[in-house]
Amino acid sequence: MCGINGIVSKSINLHKSIKLMNLSTIHRGPDGSGVYINKDNSICLGMNRLAILGLETGSQPMFTNNKRKILVFNGEIFNFSSLSNEYLNKKYNSDTKTLLELLNKYGIKCLDLINGMFSFAFYDLEKNKLYIVRDRFGIKPLYYHFKNDFIFSSEIKSIQKVLK
Repeated sequence: MCGINGIVSKSINLHKSIKLMNLSTIHRGPDGSGVYINKDNSICLGMNRLAILGLETGSQPMFTNNKRKILVFNGEIFNFSSLSNEYLNKKYNSDTKTLLELLNKYGIKCLDLINGMFSFAFYDLEKNKLYIVRDRFGIKPLYYHFKNDFIFSSEIKSIQKVLK
């Protein structure tokens, strides 16, 4: 159980707000946390991690090698090992890294290949597009608020911290 958080806004103090959101969801992932805020302070991603798979290589937010795409991920990709072998010609020991590289190579269409329970945010800096996604059955929570600003989180109380 991890926690993901994020904000797209020109009016909210992202540094303060993402810190509040991560603190609010710390119980979801006591093994590590991270934050990304873009250069113009309009998008931020936060994450609290419970380390289960890819213990040494799963720190998040996770970036592609060229630093142009970013992922925060909550869940488990059950078939990540076969996906990394078949579609990436690599042997990753992290479902997060596998998902990031699939998204990087195939785009959002790669979701058709994935078997798992998950919610994640994927930010493409080149296209300035943010995707928030959850598994087909909604096993991993993902809540959002959209009114002038876009705020999302694994927990409603995290969003409420920003709206106060």
